[in-house]
Amino acid sequence: SASVKKLASASSEDVHWNSLHGYRIIEFFTVFTALSEFVICRECKQNPKFEEAGNRDLDFKLVLLRCGRRNINSGPFSNTGYEVNRRIVFVMRLLGIGREGLHTFCNFMDICNGLTKSAYNKIARRETDFKFIVSGDSSWKKNKKYQNNYEGSAEKMEVSSVTEMFLKSEEKYGAKYGNYIGNGDSKTFKTILDVNSEYGDDFQVVKSIDYVEKRMGIQLRNVKKANKLGGKGKLTEKLIKQLTSYYGLAIKRNVNSVENMKKAIMATYYHMCSTNENPRHENCPPGADSRCKRQKSQVISGNFEHPAPLHSDVQKHILPIYEDLSKEDLLQRCLSGHTQNANESFNLTVWLLAPKHLHCGLKIIEIAAYLAAGVFNKGHSFILASCVYWIS
Repeated sequence: SASVKKLASASSEDVHWNSLHGYRIIEFFTVFTALSEFVICRECKQNPKFEEAGNRDLDFKLVLLRCGRRNINSGPFSNTGYEVNRRIVFVMRLLGIGREGLHTFCNFMDICNGLTKSAYNKIARRETDFKFIVSGDSSWKKNKKYQNNYEGSAEKMEVSSVTEMFLKSEEKYGAKYGNYIGNGDSKTFKTILDVNSEYGDDFQVVKSIDYVEKRMGIQLRNVKKANKLGGKGKLTEKLIKQLTSYYGLAIKRNVNSVENMKKAIMATYYHMCSTNENPRHENCPPGADSRCKRQKSQVISGNFEHPAPLHSDVQKHILPIYEDLSKEDLLQRCLSGHTQNANESFNLTVWLLAPKHLHCGLKIIEIAAYLAAGVFNKGHSFILASCVYWIS
């Protein structure tokens, strides 16, 4: 699986951990009033008095007063900021929570009033110091306001973005793309070839096999509606899902051969049409390990009773669909079994960090994309390593 491959290629990175360093939520008055009764100042031999001063967002200075004023930072201070402020912005973003959500948390927990806008924006800008080379598929965030970094119609945005990446591939990365995995929309592919003819020689567009599988379900539902094939014993939703799954498996199990792919696809159709009087299992895999119960029974017992076949009206109307979706030019583009699952999974990771129902500007989307790339490829060990670097 993709997860196994990523785990096998991932290198283990050490994240230093100090058991004495950590954050706790305490109630200031209760803790430090009690503490002042148990400790004695070594200078004046009196119980110290603790006060809070110099608040900077979530951090503050602990002041000891009795024989003189002494300031103690509430946590580590690095460069121009406290670690706790950077850490909470970072963690809240991992939870898909922005500045307003952070303020709500701080206010109702009676911690502070949250971070000032300037402090929050300064910390957010620091997060974009990470740089990655990533692969992406189009995904949309709906909001009322946006930073305009593209001019043109929305439907051409993906085409424009992918074309720009192709044109810069050799200049920026010394790479030339040989294949484009598409989801059925050929606009991007055609535009790339029109803009840059050098990709026209060996460049190929390949199909996402998951999208091709979905086409089977779409066409079966369309023919059901157009020819009134619904109802008991006909083209039910359960049967449509079953036929669609069988079609997808026929492709996925034969990604190295168009001929075997086509044979397996048609085998699923004729298998479902078979009867005791007219068995059609010649394309089903033979042997005791066959997924076809009839072929399996031929080896083991020789006795097999066919279940009810597809209704004759269903057989007649779905055969053209099977013939259309088993054409060589379509199956040729399914070789190697490419999918867009990785991109769709990555997109989901991005929107978990920047939820679609909340407004986010370009900067926050960039941060979410950077973090998502690390989490997607290395898991949350990336977050630990990044956190150590970023808050320092």
